[in-house]
Amino acid sequence: MNIFRQLRWKLTLSYTLVTIGAFLVIFLIMAGLIFSQIFISENYLSPEWLLDDYLISDTPSMLDHVLSQSPVDTKLMDYLLDNPQMIITSSSLLGIGALEFSVSTNALVRIVVLGADGTILGTYRGGTLKTKIGHPIDASQIPGLEAPLKAALAGEKDSSRLYTMIEPNRRFKLAFPVTTLTGGKEEQVLGAVVIFFDSFPTQADVPSYVGQIAGRNLLIFILGVGIMGALFGYIFAHGLASRFTRISTITDLWSEGDFSRTTYRSACPRPRASGPPPERPADRPCAAGETAARPEAQP
Repeated sequence: MNIFRQLRWKLTLSYTLVTIGAFLVIFLIMAGLIFSQIFISENYLSPEWLLDDYLISDTPSMLDHVLSQSPVDTKLMDYLLDNPQMIITSSSLLGIGALEFSVSTNALVRIVVLGADGTILGTYRGGTLKTKIGHPIDASQIPGLEAPLKAALAGEKDSSRLYTMIEPNRRFKLAFPVTTLTGGKEEQVLGAVVIFFDSFPTQADVPSYVGQIAGRNLLIFILGVGIMGALFGYIFAHGLASRFTRISTITDLWSEGDFSRTTYRSACPRPRASGPPPERPADRPCAAGETAARPEAQP
């Protein structure tokens, strides 16, 4: 019947939408929980903490070696500044034997390396500063950089003087000196490194990142999960609509006085004799030794 055919497609659509919604909600909840675990708190990443961690280290770095050269090897400088990893946090999600899945958060930064005289020697995502390599930097043209850069080129080790906070817990600029020990155990300033922290993910960004994932993966859910939901929905809706069709057909026969078909077979059916069926088959108690048949729908 047409009404049950419509019901079948409505149920299929309902199953599809429920499947997509359920998978999407579960995915977003899991994403929110994961992001909350790996994202740092808003006041965790401090410029003073970053500076102190570098300044107290006595281990020579590759940058010390490059800046101590005269002239500076620009190719080696470009190699050092080629996509540096500014990893903030790293967490392992799943490990299967030697296979491990992990996720990390990175800060969005720009880096400028300067010589002792303030000459730009190399940049990473430097923008217009990249075109000025080999020329002195004009720190007065960059808001918030002049004071920390001047302190860094003077060999200052007080971290409170080596950065400028642009936006609390979000954006800041820092500069630190690159030094080496001379023969008299005195530190010689080889240059300075300026890092612009433009952004880094914190727990306050969890709703934004979850929303981005939902937007980017909505089409995947509609195509992938939607097809799966439509397939299973059609199977279940088809079975349910078929039962309703059978019930409707039998009730129509009953309304016409034809009681030869029932929705369920008798628990203990009476053997049928040859000839036309009786007007209405009556159930009878099961005799000794008989087993009640399992109720099942008539074909």
